[in-house]
Amino acid sequence: MATKSSGEIFFDAVYEGTDTAKLINLAYELLNNPIMVTDETFHALCLKRDKPVNDPVWLDVEQKGYCSEDYVLSFRADPVSTMLFQQTQAIIYKTGLAIKMPRILCRINNREKTLGYVILFAAERKLVEDDRLVVMNLAKALSLILRGKGGLTQMNNSRDIALLLRDLILKPAISPEELAEKKRALPHLKTYFQVVVLDSIQKRYVAYLERSITSILNVLCVLHASDDQLIIVINTDTAITDLTNIERICTKYAITAGISWKFKNLALARDYYNQACRAIDFGLSGQLNDYDHYYLLHILSYIPTPLLNTMIYPSYRKLREYDIKNASSYCQTLINYFETGLSVNETANRLHIHRNTMKYRIDKAEVIGECDLNDENTLLKIYLSSLIYACLEQGQLKLNIGHG
Repeated sequence: MATKSSGEIFFDAVYEGTDTAKLINLAYELLNNPIMVTDETFHALCLKRDKPVNDPVWLDVEQKGYCSEDYVLSFRADPVSTMLFQQTQAIIYKTGLAIKMPRILCRINNREKTLGYVILFAAERKLVEDDRLVVMNLAKALSLILRGKGGLTQMNNSRDIALLLRDLILKPAISPEELAEKKRALPHLKTYFQVVVLDSIQKRYVAYLERSITSILNVLCVLHASDDQLIIVINTDTAITDLTNIERICTKYAITAGISWKFKNLALARDYYNQACRAIDFGLSGQLNDYDHYYLLHILSYIPTPLLNTMIYPSYRKLREYDIKNASSYCQTLINYFETGLSVNETANRLHIHRNTMKYRIDKAEVIGECDLNDENTLLKIYLSSLIYACLEQGQLKLNIGHG
């Protein structure tokens, strides 16, 4: 029986209802070299490799999900690469960005419209002339999948959402009219949005973390704010998000992250991105920090330092000075007492002490601080004073604590 050609293999697969990823796997078996498929704006649709690819363009796309503008401009400026935009034939590219690793480039076309590009990298073996024909047949088969099954529409929707959120979060404010126009072109979005920022990520973890978080959360899109920061926008119909898995990831890889409140108005995405960033500023390293825990700290950070210094409650100063001198923990006890709604039993359980010990500490704290701890307003003032000192200790405010 005659051996099938690459064209027959690909088109039979399309006829049988294969998807883009399976088609790329078939092509990889024939070509034995890494394959990249992008849309017309060089955003990745599919990547296939068995071994690491030591090529700057491949690494850029693998880590970010798209080709950086500098690489795109460099590629378009190369005289050889212009042939790619003028013909439907695959070309072997050995100059410019490909001088160290040759590659084959081919457009994915739907009549005159460019749907994307196929790029074959000579990472595992040298390119041969027959590879050009295989890549061209692959591009033709991909054009049928992308235009025939709505795959391109879905991918373009994802890209449009990412571009809109990049504008909303990282660029100057866009007008309400422009936002409304862009939103009309998007698919139905769910009720709630939430922003997660992962900061100071080691470069080798970026791509892995993007895939992992996308698999455990209802991720609308992932933006690369910089080489070591990911912005993740969650979109759900529920008011509560289970953060257990993302907390584990942050702890495992020592990643400092912040998460905003949930919101419904997409136009406010930048404000909630700033919330996540402030949670990182105020929070602890190597874990997920919820902005909800740092809301009051954020408010305090806007008060001028000289004024803030006068707002530390005198009783808190006395208690804190006593704790420092005697290695006691009356301030922390009262903070927990306030957070539990003045519940002696719950605070005692939280601090792993006896109920009577808790009552003794409250009585002793009243004497030290010269205050009435049965008054909720007194405890509120002590709690807010503790936050002011927390701002200082975390370097957020230049507060002179040496003056009473």
